[in-house]
Amino acid sequence: MKPSRAFSPRPTLLLGLAAILVGCGGGGGDKGTSSPSTPQITSQPQSVAVSPGQTVTLSVTARGRGTLAYQWFRIVNGLRQGISGATNSTLTLTNLSSTNTGLFQVLVESDNGNQTYSDVVAVQLDGSAPVITTPPSDRTAALGSAVAFTVVAAASPTPTYQWYKNGAPIGGATQPVYRIASVAAGDVASYTVTVTNKNGSSTSDPAALTLIAAPVITTQPVSKEVNDGQAATFSVIATGGDLSYQWFRGSAQIPRATSSTYTIDAASSNNAGTYTVRVTNNAGSVVSSGATLVVHAPPTITTQPVAPINQPVLNGTSVTLSVAATGEGSLAYQWFQTSASGTVQVSGATSSSYTFAAPASGTYNYYVIVTNAFGATSSTVVKLVTR
Repeated sequence: MKPSRAFSPRPTLLLGLAAILVGCGGGGGDKGTSSPSTPQITSQPQSVAVSPGQTVTLSVTARGRGTLAYQWFRIVNGLRQGISGATNSTLTLTNLSSTNTGLFQVLVESDNGNQTYSDVVAVQLDGSAPVITTPPSDRTAALGSAVAFTVVAAASPTPTYQWYKNGAPIGGATQPVYRIASVAAGDVASYTVTVTNKNGSSTSDPAALTLIAAPVITTQPVSKEVNDGQAATFSVIATGGDLSYQWFRGSAQIPRATSSTYTIDAASSNNAGTYTVRVTNNAGSVVSSGATLVVHAPPTITTQPVAPINQPVLNGTSVTLSVAATGEGSLAYQWFQTSASGTVQVSGATSSSYTFAAPASGTYNYYVIVTNAFGATSSTVVKLVTR
């Protein structure tokens, strides 16, 4: 349920007479991405240990858009349970005992619904065994890279730590953070940590270390032939974890072409070339074989027909119109005449030049359509005036 919204003064941490602040607050809450419209926690709640019967107040300080709302949770068996009425920036727990201590977290919500969770913190009775608030999490790494496992625990007095690999203690691994400077194949294992003080111990759930394999391309991009204006899509399939992609045309990197597929929505001759993709992760990178894009285009007119300079032209005078064009394959030509009677296809006018006798007095327009197997291109219109 969405917590009630209320203005909250800047909170402070209030402890009972025998409260002990443990300087190892949690570090693994489900935090939203900070942004101008997302609440930002500027002061996290802190883990504490107190004597039975005492009172403790947890607090959070946050800033965000509009009036912030709060909801506190108690975490039981890994599940958040909302605390009824706990909708302020502070949570006060009274007459502490084993029934109302444990793990706590607060949700902060801005007026646009964006949310941020605080760190998980522990409220425990003095003389209790350590409580792990943030267990180590699974890690993936490439051979030769560095990796670290981290645990956060609340305990009073200060605890000791011992890390284990597949159940066997790791020599010298007695800090909250266990680091492997250069991962080897033999480091692939399950890791746990036991946190101990005079009152007892707590062991984390296992965290696995797995290797990231270098990328291997299993399906290469395939060459394409498309007509001008059609879409062209290249794709690649690769194995390996945490892959990223970058496509290239020739040696030039294509901006924003960073997925396993690359699509040209409307191909033109400017897009023709050889395409490759580089696939990368922390273990290395691999470049695909080249895929060629051929774009079939209609003819290009390089020289337009030109009207006679001296007009009007006497009826019967010989007139020649010509066009120059380039394109794939065989080019075909067809000339057209437009007059007051309409447009007609000129019979037999099927070459790049058209010679004819100027028709009877009037105004005429001429143009030619050049065609190949992939389309047609029309020339500019030539105006002819006769008398």
